[in-house]
Amino acid sequence: MKIKFLQKTFIGTGGNIFTGEESDVDDALAQNLISRGIAEEVKSGGGRKKKMSLADRAVDADDLKVPEAE
Repeated sequence: MKIKFLQKTFIGTGGNIFTGEESDVDDALAQNLISRGIAEEVKSGGGRKKKMSLADRAVDADDLKVPEAE
């Protein structure tokens, strides 16, 4: 389970962990750290990236020059 540490701590499998670090640890260890208030579960961002449309371009599509075939 991926967790984010809320305070500096030491875990036997990963050594010293500093505040704000995110780490993937065993589920049982993660639940123990969460219950003690040392860490919180990281929520996955989920969704896909939004596809870029022509309207999002910095330059108008009409201003783009297309090389001519020889």
